Amino acid sequence: MKFKSLLFHTGEFLIGGAILAGVVFFCWKTGTERSVNSGRRKMEIPAVKIDEVKTSTVQARVEGIGTGLAKESVDITANATELVVGLYFEDGQTVVRGQHLVQLRDDQYQAELQQMRINLAEQERELKRLTPLYHARITAQKDYDAARTAVSRAKTAVGIVEYQIGNRRILAPFGGKLGMRNVSIGELVTPGTKI
Repeated sequence: MKFKSLLFHTGEFLIGGAILAGVVFFCWKTGTERSVNSGRRKMEIPAVKIDEVKTSTVQARVEGIGTGLAKESVDITANATELVVGLYFEDGQTVVRGQHLVQLRDDQYQAELQQMRINLAEQERELKRLTPLYHARITAQKDYDAARTAVSRAKTAVGIVEYQIGNRRILAPFGGKLGMRNVSIGELVTPGTKI
């Protein structure tokens, strides 16, 4: 029994030793190939280009697509319902504050203004005629007051028509660069229409 046991252990020992020897041989063989290959790599001389060092300015150009927003911007809109008869700007143009951008039709108001100015001049002439008579106590206080009131009403009427004409002139609210226009000559705009 001891002999069989010893033989069995000796066989296990020999098999284990053979496996160990195989592993050691395999590692040694692959390690040698790697060191030979790495030695070859060390032997190769890389190609190198030598050039003189120069100082120069490099211009970086970056292109991209995006959306920019102005620090201050405003949508210019119409204040009246009328036809566009004049456009005095181009897309992207730089303008100054108060520059005339768009003209809406105002010929009816121009005619009314002329009529109101004629009426004002007539009322002022009547007041001028009554003033010395009033101071000389030839005319009544009532007539003099009526003439003064008529002049005030005529001035107010002129102011109202001038305001209407002003609403038909669209001006730049501040200086800057304009965006794209949204209207054309002959187009009917209404209050709130973006120009």
